[in-house]
Order: sequence, then structure tokens, then C-alpha cells
Amino acid sequence: MARGLDISGVDVVVNYDIPSFIQTYVHRVGRTARAGRTGKAVSFVRSDQVWYFKRMLNKISNSKCEDLQVTVSRDLECRFQKALELLKEEVED
Repeated sequence: MARGLDISGVDVVVNYDIPSFIQTYVHRVGRTARAGRTGKAVSFVRSDQVWYFKRMLNKISNSKCEDLQVTVSRDLECRFQKALELLKEEVED
């Protein structure tokens, strides 16, 4: 689904994992910038990935990155995992 879907009106892209290559990241977040529009990309990055992610973003000329630290409670983590499982089931159906 990540390749080839063009859904009109998308103005936010959420990355639950960071891609290995800058081209993949640009492709993902480019979904928000169709026909000259602007948008936002939110990427969940573990603390041990921050340096790599920022280094990757520096390869993009107009990138802006705002750091927001999130503390995840065990309850929230369990609910997130359950939501991902339900999403996977829906996609597979």
C-alpha cells in the first residue's frame, strides 16, 4: 500500500518506523505534497535512532525537524500493540 496509493486530501503522514533510505522517506512524506500542497510528517523514532534519522534528514535541503520526547507507559504500549494487530487483520482481510 505504501507505493502507488494517491489519496486526495492527505496532509499528514505518520511513520511508525524510519526507513533505511532517504529516498523512501521522501516518497512516504511526499504523499502530503501533491500538486504544490504542503503537509506534515510525524515520525516515531527511538532514542537510539535519533542521530541516524537527523543525519538522514540533513540530506534534504528544506527539512525542518522538531523534537518531541514521549514517555510511553506500559499500558499505552500494550494498547498500541493491540491496535497494530487489529490494523494488520483489517489490511489482510
